[in-house]
Amino acid sequence: MKKLTSAFSLIEVTIALSIAAFSLVSILGLIPVGLNSSASAKRQTEAVSILSSITADLRSTPLHSGTSSRYGIPIGTDTTLYFSGMGVCSGQLDVNSQYCVVLTTPYKPSSSERRATWARVRVSWPAGANVNIPQGVVETSISLDRN
Repeated sequence: MKKLTSAFSLIEVTIALSIAAFSLVSILGLIPVGLNSSASAKRQTEAVSILSSITADLRSTPLHSGTSSRYGIPIGTDTTLYFSGMGVCSGQLDVNSQYCVVLTTPYKPSSSERRATWARVRVSWPAGANVNIPQGVVETSISLDRN
């Protein structure tokens, strides 16, 4: 009497391994996309933090002072600053600079005018990139009551 045993054929095993390999390659192909997305989100979060810190510094500057207390930004003057990933501010581009902050004041009221000073703050990265073609940008406009 013959015993019947069930088993997989070589073709079935080959097809199963091919499907598993294809699935694994597809999943591994998504890892770099996820890492890039995570790094981009981290840079954007750091840039927004720098932006918030600068606007808070400018808004907390006393009326009689012409320069912000934390970053030394002259009120009403176009300024460029550089920040490291740790939030350390510098007036010069150096090896640790990761973010470029450009503060512009399109309209500068004269001393006799009673008007709010407003400014545009733009944070871009990487710091050494061409200002017109950065990897990422966050920006805001702020109004400062300097009367």
